[in-house]
Amino acid sequence: MKKFYILLIAIFAINAATAQWLRLNSGVSTRLMSVHFVNENIGFAVGGNNYTSVIIKTTNGGSDWITQNPGNTPQLNSVCFTDEYTGYAVGGLYNMEILKTANGGSTWILKTISGSIILNSVHFPVANTGYAVGYNGKILKTTNGGTTWISQASGTTQWLKSVFFLNANTGYVVGNFGTILKTSNGGVNWTTKVSGTSVDLQSVFMVDATKGYVVGYYGTILKTNNGGTNWVLIGSGTYSNLWSVFFSELHTGYATGDGGTILKTTNDGLDWTIQTSGTYSALNSIFFTDANTGYAVGNNGTILKTTNGGYPVGMYDLSSETNTLSIFPNPSSSQITIETPAKGHLSILNISGQRLLHQEITESTTTIDISTLPSGVYVVKLVGEKGVQAGKFIKQ
Repeated sequence: MKKFYILLIAIFAINAATAQWLRLNSGVSTRLMSVHFVNENIGFAVGGNNYTSVIIKTTNGGSDWITQNPGNTPQLNSVCFTDEYTGYAVGGLYNMEILKTANGGSTWILKTISGSIILNSVHFPVANTGYAVGYNGKILKTTNGGTTWISQASGTTQWLKSVFFLNANTGYVVGNFGTILKTSNGGVNWTTKVSGTSVDLQSVFMVDATKGYVVGYYGTILKTNNGGTNWVLIGSGTYSNLWSVFFSELHTGYATGDGGTILKTTNDGLDWTIQTSGTYSALNSIFFTDANTGYAVGNNGTILKTTNGGYPVGMYDLSSETNTLSIFPNPSSSQITIETPAKGHLSILNISGQRLLHQEITESTTTIDISTLPSGVYVVKLVGEKGVQAGKFIKQ
């Protein structure tokens, strides 16, 4: 047993010294509004201010960033690439402005659309078909790679902040005062969905045809399990304004916001863990290239990177837990029994925060086969009727 505690103390020390999010040198000091990666190495971030825009590019996973020339344009709010050469960025001030590159950002061609509307978000579900949204209910669509953009009837005059399409036909838009719109026919018709909130919504991400998430002001997180027909408010654990949401896996997602806020869930949003970002700058956009590698960008030229999924802060510190789980035998080589005072969702994670098992608990005693797990230390976490409970065990 003494060896058990010595091993736990050593692991705690390693965890404490492990950086969750590493700050990268962006080479710029202006705010960055959006980040998009084409693959594990090539990525772009855009931003600026009311009078000057900025576009930066990396070809080595964020180690170095090169400033590109967007021309004489105001702040860019969103960037989306369809391949490593073809990309789009949108913004504007006195007119709607859309930039396109066909050579990986070496040159950007500006397309100006008259009308004093700022475009806030752009998304291309397929190579030549894309959508851009902005103030006063503006929705634009192109089917020829940005050569022409046609206005669609959104049915609202609210400021639209984010657009996300699952495919060429099914898409979602969110905006101010709880606005959520959905189309199932490529934007020919947009229907308003009841969000259940009146706060400004800033970002939407659909994991699949049924499950999706929206984030917004005051820590608001909404979830749908039926393709956007109904939305349910779920707890985020923060009152910070949230600006971006992204799911790297089916059950694992992240949200970023004011004050350097980064949230992570590994159980479909049932609970969210606050991660250490190392900054107080607002984080305006987040993007993951795989399950563990992600980037967040924000004000003051901030770019953060993680290569371990952000590493759940505090997950392994049980000193503040009033209700720890009873796990026996411990250590064990074949199976463990867990006693729980309440129903809930139980997860087993390794010391890197990767979830290896997830199941619903309905009985007070549950036996789990661990014979296939490698030797090491594991965390058991239960989120249920009585809050969050946790415990550890050693697999021999």
